[in-house]
Amino acid sequence: MRNTLLIEEGLFESRAALLREDVVIDLRIERAGDISTVGDFYFGRISKILHDLDVAFVDLGGQKHGFLQARDIENKGKPIAQVTHEGQKLLVQVSKDELWEKNVQLTCRFTFKGVNLIYQPLGNGITFSRKIREDTDKERIRAAAQKHLKTGGLTIRTSAKLASDEQVSNEAAFLSDQWSEIQQFQSKASKPGKFPTEKTPTSAVLTGFLSDNLNVVVNSANAFRICETYLEQAAPNMKSNLTLWNKPTSLFEEYGIEEEIERASQRRVDLDSGVSLSFDQTEALLIVDVNSSSAIKAKGINSVALSSNLEAASEIARQIRLRNSSGIIIIDFIQMNGAGDVQKVSDCLKKIFKSDPIQTRLIGMTELGLMQVTRKRTRKSLQNILTASCAHCAGTGRQDATMTSLSDLVRTLQQDIASRDGKAIRIDAGRALSQHLLQHKVLIENYLSRPLAITENADLPNNSYQLG
Repeated sequence: MRNTLLIEEGLFESRAALLREDVVIDLRIERAGDISTVGDFYFGRISKILHDLDVAFVDLGGQKHGFLQARDIENKGKPIAQVTHEGQKLLVQVSKDELWEKNVQLTCRFTFKGVNLIYQPLGNGITFSRKIREDTDKERIRAAAQKHLKTGGLTIRTSAKLASDEQVSNEAAFLSDQWSEIQQFQSKASKPGKFPTEKTPTSAVLTGFLSDNLNVVVNSANAFRICETYLEQAAPNMKSNLTLWNKPTSLFEEYGIEEEIERASQRRVDLDSGVSLSFDQTEALLIVDVNSSSAIKAKGINSVALSSNLEAASEIARQIRLRNSSGIIIIDFIQMNGAGDVQKVSDCLKKIFKSDPIQTRLIGMTELGLMQVTRKRTRKSLQNILTASCAHCAGTGRQDATMTSLSDLVRTLQQDIASRDGKAIRIDAGRALSQHLLQHKVLIENYLSRPLAITENADLPNNSYQLG
């Protein structure tokens, strides 16, 4: 089954939506200056060891710090203080972005991910996907990969079974070259700092979703060039799957992605049957409540409660992925009394979670009838990217982040520009947004080929605007 990746590049952000059979199953937004650092390498220096927590804090340079747990370094079961020391310099890779008050999480178990291969340069052995069963397939893939990856550990993905020897060999060479560049960086580094990369918001969303069964559609010539350049190195056979959108309508509007982003940003989600879902995020966990609302019809032989919960389970699993929710997730389903009903709902969740690339674990029901789920945290959630704490409610609520409003404004003007004359576009904006508009005024004017007349309006909320 082929997926479609839509990439919409804007002036301040690149947004991506992954579709399967025309259903949006994943979203990602990357912004210049705030691109996810997961997978990035740093040359760091251990600044402090917390013995009680078995954790080391690492100076990454430029006032940036991260933390390294004992399990993320080769320690052979020893405390981290016995295998490293304060002042020690070492190479580290980011495994989790910073969130709330937490710094980035680091690892010394390095990983390079390709379309068909996952390379662990300091690992050992070769592991094959369970779906690759034939010894002839294993030998063929192993021989092709080991032409360039003679040492280290290797995980062979299912897609490698259908890949040609040349594709596997080229990918192995690409991953090997990446590791060689990192080693050269480490050998020359003398103080903490980041391995220099040419990562852009567009390349970041592409690499985040890259797979063998992918068609890619981009909205701009610049995005096309970025994707084409990366594919030439990482997956040359996929260049023919890259398409430039050339219709007058917005790519995301055409596919209904704007509505999906809006829906995934809301606390409440209403389903066609009348069932409603509410998502309440705290620093500790996500609480999802299922409300039967106006749902009164059962489906087939199922009760109303089971029918509602099965529909809710499918949408909850999809929303968790769209929102990139992580950590502890508690789901309060409608009470069910039928024999085996809980198992049916659990099976529904497990089936959908299997296709989630982020490790998601269904723990089961508590004595109080609450479903427990955990999902590994890597990148920021959609909420953390699009919104910020509201200063008027002591941080208990959220409002659009300034960059979200700025990006929305530029997209609105870009779509509306044809209907405006050549005069300056008048914008009344709240204080925070007006300051950002003035800061980027020349950049936006060049992008739109139209002058702007910006006025700060104290009567408008910080990140709101009105067009004249």
